[in-house]
Amino acid sequence: MALQQLRPLAWIISASLALHCNTPLDSPEIPAAISGYTDRFSYQPGDTLRLHLSADTSYARAQIRLFDMAGAMIDWVTTSVEPQFAELSAPWANGFGYAATFSYILPNLASGIYTWEQKVPFVLRPPRSGKPVLVAYPSNTAAAYNSAGGKSLYDYNSSAGLAADSVSFHRPTVLQDETLACLDYFAEQETGETGFLADADLDDFANLMGSRLLIVIGHSEYWTRRARENFDRFVDAGGHALILSGNTMWWQVRYSKDMTRLMGYKDAGEDPVADPLLRTVLWNHPDLNYPILPSIGADFDLGGYGLQSDDGGWDGMKIIAPEAPFLSGTGLAAGDIIALPSAEYDGTVIAGSDSSGYPLADKDIMGFESLQIIGYDLGFRFGPTVGTWILFRKSASSGWVINVGASSWCSAAGLGGVITGDNAPADHQPDDRLSSLAITITAGADC
Repeated sequence: MALQQLRPLAWIISASLALHCNTPLDSPEIPAAISGYTDRFSYQPGDTLRLHLSADTSYARAQIRLFDMAGAMIDWVTTSVEPQFAELSAPWANGFGYAATFSYILPNLASGIYTWEQKVPFVLRPPRSGKPVLVAYPSNTAAAYNSAGGKSLYDYNSSAGLAADSVSFHRPTVLQDETLACLDYFAEQETGETGFLADADLDDFANLMGSRLLIVIGHSEYWTRRARENFDRFVDAGGHALILSGNTMWWQVRYSKDMTRLMGYKDAGEDPVADPLLRTVLWNHPDLNYPILPSIGADFDLGGYGLQSDDGGWDGMKIIAPEAPFLSGTGLAAGDIIALPSAEYDGTVIAGSDSSGYPLADKDIMGFESLQIIGYDLGFRFGPTVGTWILFRKSASSGWVINVGASSWCSAAGLGGVITGDNAPADHQPDDRLSSLAITITAGADC
């Protein structure tokens, strides 16, 4: 089926709206330091947001400012704010228990990532009428690695070296490093045709309806079953996906009934859930009956770790399909390497090599109508691996999926990085071609 060309995503975010408040006669102070969290991570215009803040000292009249991702101040609230301390036991799981500092009815702003005092982030999602393009921020992964209160879902940054089996969303958090370059890029665009979602929003298919492209950014590692089912439903129905992520869809997670906690036991024997299909273990675990490859065409087992000194790779994606429609105009040629030092790669199933020694994807074993490797790097997991940037289509009626398979694509090490090879800039400085390349999908008739 011929597909119309999708315009480059240089039409991403609409201009920020400036909301002006009357300046009081005695101007409030801006706190020297704050931390805190919102009562939820995702909202729509008109929703009431409750902000729970702790300040460095007591302020009778503090100005708490709202910023967009471009760093523009959108609004402010004058309020009192006090130092607060985690009052609940096991605050990593039960939350910090801060009293609410104020409530705020969200105005009709453009969908995007916003922050209070550039410290406390939240997502403003679009109305259910839909946006042509949706960007999924990996809020689950950010929560899983967050050790505020003493523990995360990982041993290495948890107290006593023992990971938690669940973590609260009601803790101070920061935006995921692996997303920042893409979020900054989106913030520079001014067309308003893109909406932003948090991971939990993917559990409701209505949030995807009316859109034609879903972009998964950063290090999107933790997915619920419902989110995966909705992703597959979207693509199977003809929606396109651009996965600017690596180590994607690696762990299954669940939410608590009140949606304040992320459950991640990582051990089937420890997880008390009755339904074995909902156990919070690796998605490739046979008990879940839901492997990763049929959804996104690649997984971490096949891609492995980058940045290994002896993996034989080049810490970047070597281009082997410059004829791909979405590379048109970039000037990239076969053998060129996009510098992309990535800690983790996803890889597809390899059928062998072509006459140039480049890997060939096995579309037959995958059961896809088409599957092409665009670029690759070498890595290591339990043995040598191949991290792959792929383009595939499951069937004649499904959408196209581009999966770059690299966890650093949306980080400072990725988007806007240098390019090496015959067509590289002489000074090897960041190349503007990569900005449009990283954030562009083209689905032409000959993909």
